[in-house]
Amino acid sequence: MIAAICFSLLLAFAPTTKPLTIQDKDYEKAREAFSEGNYQKAIELYSRLAEENPNNFNTHFRLGLSYRGAKQYDNSIKAFERADRVQPDPPFAQYEIGKTYLAMKNHEAAVKQYLLLQGKDLELAQYLLDMFPQEVIEKHQLPSTEKLLIVTKKELSENSRILPMAASLRPTVTYRERAKYTEIARMNMIQGKVLLNVVWSSAGEITDIRVVSGLPDGLTRSAIEAVKKIRFQPAIKDGQPASVRGNVEFNFTLY
Repeated sequence: MIAAICFSLLLAFAPTTKPLTIQDKDYEKAREAFSEGNYQKAIELYSRLAEENPNNFNTHFRLGLSYRGAKQYDNSIKAFERADRVQPDPPFAQYEIGKTYLAMKNHEAAVKQYLLLQGKDLELAQYLLDMFPQEVIEKHQLPSTEKLLIVTKKELSENSRILPMAASLRPTVTYRERAKYTEIARMNMIQGKVLLNVVWSSAGEITDIRVVSGLPDGLTRSAIEAVKKIRFQPAIKDGQPASVRGNVEFNFTLY
C-alpha cells in the first residue's frame, strides 16, 4: 500500500513566470546541499541568506537543521531560537530544539522542551515524546501514552501464534486511505517508509499493530491511523474466516 503526497506549486501552469533571483537560486542550492548531506555548504548558504533576510523563518529553521546535521548543536539551537522569535506559532522551532537536545543526550533540557510544547501543541509534544528513551520517560514520570512498539521480524516469527499471510491465505481489502504527511515532516523533508506488522482478524478488524520500521515527526503515527481505517474481508481457511498476520507498508515521498 502506497501513501505518497506530492507537494508542488504548479508554476508550470501559471500564465506568467518570474525569473529566479540570485537569492532564490542560493536558496535552492542550500536545499540541495542539505538534501545531499553537505551540511557545511548548506550552513554557509543559509547563513548568508539569514543575514540578507533576518525575518525569514524558513531560512533560520533550515539553518538550524543544517547545524544539527553537522552536529554543531549549540549553533543549531541558536538558529532555532531565532526562527522562533520570527514565528513562534506553530512552535515548530521549539519542537526542533527538543530534538536537538535529544541528539545531544541532554535529557533534562529535552524534558523541559516537552513540557513547554504540552502547553502549546499537543501533537508536537507527542511526536517529541515518541523519541524519548523509555528510561527517561520513567525517570521523569512522563505520560504513559501509547508508545510505538518496535519489533524485529525475528521476534514476530518467534512469538506469533497467528498464521502468517500467504498467497492462498490473505484478506481482501475493500477500503483504504493514504497516510497523511505531517506538516513538520514536510518541513524537515522526511522521506522513507513505515512498515507495520498487523493481525487481519477473522472479525474483520486490524489488531495488534507493531512497528517494524518507522519514521519521525509523526509519520509513524500517521501510518498507524491509516492502517486502522482499512476495511477488508477476512482470509478464509477451511471454509471459515481466519486471522492472519502480515505487513502493511506506507511510502512517504516528497516530489
